[in-house]
Parts: sequence; C-alpha cells; structure tokens
Amino acid sequence: MALVAKHLKPGQRVTPQVLRRTHITMLVAAGIDLITIWSMVGHSSVAMTQRYSGVRMESKHAALDTLHDLADDALEGVDAAMIDRAMGLA
Repeated sequence: MALVAKHLKPGQRVTPQVLRRTHITMLVAAGIDLITIWSMVGHSSVAMTQRYSGVRMESKHAALDTLHDLADDALEGVDAAMIDRAMGLA
C-alpha cells in the first residue's frame, strides 16, 4: 500500500480501483502480455484491459526506436533516387 500511496495525487485515496489499476499497470510494465493480463483480471474485452492499464510513454518511445531501427536496416543501401523511381516520381 505504501508503494501505491506515494504515487497518489494530493487528496487521492487508496481504493480497490486504485489498487487494481496499479496492479494491472505493473503487470504491463513487467512485460506481461495483454492477453494473459486480460485472462487474469476478467475484463469483457482485451481492449478494456489495454485502456485500463494505460500506455506508458517509455513503451511508445521504445516501439518507435525499434521501428526506426527496422526502417534503417531495410533501407540500407537505398538512395533517394531509388525511392523516387519506385514511387513513380522520377
């Protein structure tokens, strides 16, 4: 409870809902996939679990970094003229 309480906004109480949200968010942060979490918490849909857990900015940045790296690898050796020709712009 102390771990949760130190992250609360002033005046916010520790309720079952706060504990549930914190638990789900910690599972997501630990890398547990949403399907597993969904089956554990009993939401009616995976979309609810995803919304309920929140999307962490660090996760967004990590995903963008991975996509950037994949794009760099895929485009290695490709120059702008090749891309223009492939798109019918040259």
